[in-house]
Amino acid sequence: MKKKKKEEEEKKEKEEEEEEEKEEEKKEKEEEEEEEKEEEKKEKEEEEEEEKEEEEKEGGEGTHYETEEEEDRDKYEEEEDIDYSLYECGMKNVEGRIIGGDETTAGEWPWQVALVHAPTTSLYCGASLINPRFLLTAAHCASILPIHQVEAWLGAHDLSKGVEEGRVVRKISQVIIHNQHNRRTLANDLALLRMVQPVNNSRTVRPVCLPEDLDWDAGLSAGMDGRRGGVVAGWGLTEELGHPSKLLVQVHLPFISVGECRMLYHNVNQVTSNMLCTLHDPNPQHPAMDSCKGDSGGPLVVEGEDGRWRQVGVVSFGYGCGRESFPAVYTRITRYLLWIYINIIQSEISQMPT
Repeated sequence: MKKKKKEEEEKKEKEEEEEEEKEEEKKEKEEEEEEEKEEEKKEKEEEEEEEKEEEEKEGGEGTHYETEEEEDRDKYEEEEDIDYSLYECGMKNVEGRIIGGDETTAGEWPWQVALVHAPTTSLYCGASLINPRFLLTAAHCASILPIHQVEAWLGAHDLSKGVEEGRVVRKISQVIIHNQHNRRTLANDLALLRMVQPVNNSRTVRPVCLPEDLDWDAGLSAGMDGRRGGVVAGWGLTEELGHPSKLLVQVHLPFISVGECRMLYHNVNQVTSNMLCTLHDPNPQHPAMDSCKGDSGGPLVVEGEDGRWRQVGVVSFGYGCGRESFPAVYTRITRYLLWIYINIIQSEISQMPT
């Protein structure tokens, strides 16, 4: 009897031990499963974080916008922390219609200025920002309208919009036309415009550099292209009898020598050593590329070895637009550096309180 009872107790103990072992195994299995879930969750979070970082590196690829305005707004918000006051002159924005030209990206040429007839908001000429207060343009542009009807649109890209992100509008307080400007031959076709208020550097508004010395463009006047020729941007006619471009467009143009330019304009108009010329002859593979009506007064710029852009010319005249063997002619900036600086200084002195 005792033996039987003992066997039953041993059996019961064994069953309890087995039950405990099962419970332990179940608990261990649950813990392992929980750990696996946690590991999977952690790996997923890490993958999502890596994807997010990759998108940021690629400029937000994968972000979808309902409108271009939303994309532009997002872009400007991202750049609010950039201190553009530290940017030097001639630093363009790399995002990467003038005759045969290509559309630019917004803010790509931050010194480009549209001169607008204020009552109608119609473009009539171009200009360039050379310091926080002064614009450079052609003399024949500066004498078109009364000063109170002129507005300078800086940082503009799409002129069809009444309001645009990054655009700054300024009135003009003073016009300084070169005292030897000849309206018939367009000799000395240069003018300064003093804005009522200065502008601050921003992503879309910054000044272009001027050449450092009188010989900076010697190779260009001889028809040597330097690195990649010159660049003209503007909102002028897209073809000779066409319509103005709503968007800022650009064209790359090779230089020709002043001597050759003079011969091509023989019996048409006088070309002097105070001018520069570019010419792109059209052919079936390459359409005519040129500046045209509405681009006058805008800058001809060249990239220097230091990566900064310098204005070497002001769009002055041409025979038609993009016509074969008729170059675009520009006022040559190096011949007027002293005139530019003296007149800026005199203007600033005249504005000082007495």
